[in-house]
Parts: sequence; structure tokens; C-alpha cells
Amino acid sequence: MDTPQSEAIIQRILVALDASTYSLAALEAAAHLAAALEAELNGLYVEDINLLHWADLPFTRVVRYPSPTDEVIDRARMEQQLQQRAEQARRALVNIARELNLPWSFKVVRGQVTSVLLAAGLEADLLALGWVSYPRTRRMRMGSTARALVTQLPRVVWLPARQEVPEGAPVFVTYDGSPAAQKALALAERLSTDLPIICVLTGPADAVRQLKDEALAQLTTKETVQITVRHLPEADAESLARLVSMEHGGLLVVAIPFSASALEYLLDHLDCSLLLVR
Repeated sequence: MDTPQSEAIIQRILVALDASTYSLAALEAAAHLAAALEAELNGLYVEDINLLHWADLPFTRVVRYPSPTDEVIDRARMEQQLQQRAEQARRALVNIARELNLPWSFKVVRGQVTSVLLAAGLEADLLALGWVSYPRTRRMRMGSTARALVTQLPRVVWLPARQEVPEGAPVFVTYDGSPAAQKALALAERLSTDLPIICVLTGPADAVRQLKDEALAQLTTKETVQITVRHLPEADAESLARLVSMEHGGLLVVAIPFSASALEYLLDHLDCSLLLVR
């Protein structure tokens, strides 16, 4: 096996912050991930240029549900609010970085949110994102910015669990023998911290034995960690999501061979933490 391909070196973790409950949850998860991987934690707050453009319009109003009243907002007030939220995000990052003794940085950039995060994500080894901002239904769904980053960014992307994960929940990882799958397997092992690992082999039946041998050969903790092997004939997002949900997985590490539609199915139907490896 080619050793460089199987290594998954994560030295810089970038977390996108907007001071919302969901981004702060992503910050906490990213900080613990950085501690587990001995990585640097970088926070980025984007001052959304579109909000400032809207604030320049004379008819812009803010309505805070369920209040029936609205309020006028101008550019100066919008800039003040963005600065306040950036400072809230910075303080949150500083506190948890100090608590976990992590090297850290924090940066504020003004621009179009998706474009800025895509560019910044290319300079990091892993991008951590919150799932949503403002859910319209009881089930939390991924926001449009996060969805665009997940499908477009050619880096490792981390999405923390949408709900509390049961203690001792297993780590799932897909494996098809590809270089990305080798990286996914190495990351899954590092993050398992003695939790059971369920290795999901994807490929034709006649390749299962070889894939199983390859995967077990790569896992160095197989003598101390419970390893279970499952087989899915194809990288079927629906079957994978069902398997992870049935066995109450806490983390799914996926080497991405999925189409955009299959990936979006996973994003919409999984509640566990998700690590997407390219």
C-alpha cells in the first residue's frame, strides 16, 4: 500500500463562524476534533456583503418573528451588528481554544459568504460547518451556503452531529480501496478513540475479500478496538444512511464516490456527525 496515500494529515482546521447557535456548536465540535488530531484551530467570520448592500436600500426593514413590528436598519447599524457578532464568535473561539490548549487564529473578512469560505477552505486541511441557520421545520436541514461548500470544496469537510450522540456510538467508514478511502479509514481510526469501528465495504461481491484484507491490514488498533465489516454492493446513499441509522452510528467518515444528488440525500437523512473525505 502506498503510505502517503493512506496518511490523513490534518494540521489546520478552519471553522466558519457566524455566532449562531449552530455555528457555535460546530466550533465546539471542531475544537475537540482539533485536540484529537493535534491540529491548529482557525476561526473565520465573514461579514456578508449582501447584508450591507441591502442595508443601503431605503426600504429595508427587519422583522423579528413573532413580533408584529419592524425596525429600520441602515448601513452603519448593520456594520455595528456584524462587528458585535464577530466579537462574540472570537470570544467563543478564544475560550474553547484556551480550555483545550489549542493553537488558534481568528479572522474577519468582508465579502460574499460562499465565495470567501470556498477560497479560505482551500488553504485549510479541513473545514468545519454548522448544519443550518434558521430551520423552517422541526427537522434541521442544511443551509444553502453549507450545502454549496460540501459539494464544491475539494477538501475534508466536517459536519458535527445535529443531535446528541449516544455514548459508545460506533464510527462508520466507507472503504472501496481508493486513495480517498485509505485516508478516510486512517481518519476514522484516529477519531474512534477506542469506539467500535464499522467498516462498510463498497464494491462487487468478488472484491469483498480483498477489500476486507486491505482495510484490516491498514487498521493498527484492530487488536484493541472492535472492528466489524459490512458490505454494500454499491455506494448507495439510501442504503448507507439506513445502515448507519439502524446501528446508531455517532460518526460517518465517507470517501466520496457519490453523485451530487446522492450526497445531498446523505446530508438530509443523517443525524450523526459526518466527515467527507476527497
